[in-house]
Amino acid sequence: MTESRDRRQGIRMNKKVAFLVGVVEPIGNSGAEWRARGRAYETVHVGDVVYFDEYMNEDDQGHLSFEVSKIITYGEEVSELPGMMTGDLYLHGQRGDLIRERAMLFVQ
Repeated sequence: MTESRDRRQGIRMNKKVAFLVGVVEPIGNSGAEWRARGRAYETVHVGDVVYFDEYMNEDDQGHLSFEVSKIITYGEEVSELPGMMTGDLYLHGQRGDLIRERAMLFVQ
């Protein structure tokens, strides 16, 4: 667990690395649906909100958050992805294109 300061709100918050992204791809044309392939470090559940807080430039303030809408591992849809397992997180949220390879997604 690491501690950081949310730049937008100026508050301290605890965060845990939940998922290491290998690849992120858009799903469809909405610009709000993404598939992130990678490895869980904490158990991730459908319905969890994960966030990415690495800033791409000074104009992008705050962090990007995404709701986990579906999880696939070993070809099966599951309700959770335990830590250290690999799988696909289907994410709902804007600007998933900013998440790059080897990025970490966090949970509070």
